[in-house]
Amino acid sequence: MKGVVFFILLSVSSHGFAEWTLSNKASSFNYFGSKNNIVEVNSFTNIDGSISDQGKLVLKIDLSSIETNNTRDNLQIQELLLETKQFQEAVFSFDLGENFLQELDLYHAKKIVKKAVFIFHGIAQKIDTIFLITRIKNDFLIVKTFQPIMLNLTDYGLNNGLDRLRQVKTFKNITNHAPLSLNLFFSNQ
Repeated sequence: MKGVVFFILLSVSSHGFAEWTLSNKASSFNYFGSKNNIVEVNSFTNIDGSISDQGKLVLKIDLSSIETNNTRDNLQIQELLLETKQFQEAVFSFDLGENFLQELDLYHAKKIVKKAVFIFHGIAQKIDTIFLITRIKNDFLIVKTFQPIMLNLTDYGLNNGLDRLRQVKTFKNITNHAPLSLNLFFSNQ
């Protein structure tokens, strides 16, 4: 009997601490950009990520999956700014802490203020972030930005790319800043 109880406890415990996997279909990684003095919400449609049992969130963004709802703009941003032939992905990582699951009540959002690391265009920078994490049932987590993450593109060596993009008629007024908004859905099923 003790062996059965131990096995059940071990199963429940390991299920609670299994790696969490991102649902690309249910998640979004958006940024706000301006074109012709109009603010647009654009996105990267191919993202991959996980949260380890130690609480390390890692998100990989396929830079060629940029979506502006304009194929020509997508290609120009890929070529002139992001240089996707040389830099295929950006990586965002964030340490939630080893005990983050025990600190989450079901259906209650918890605000987490921490530094994250963003590796973009070959340069790693620490950035300030505020996230809300909500546990939905025992198998689902939602991790979303509480407020946009302000990314200064010049911090990542994109000055020349911004200048090249500004030479294209529709991007003359593009700014150096890209506010990011993340809405990430994880499961451990």
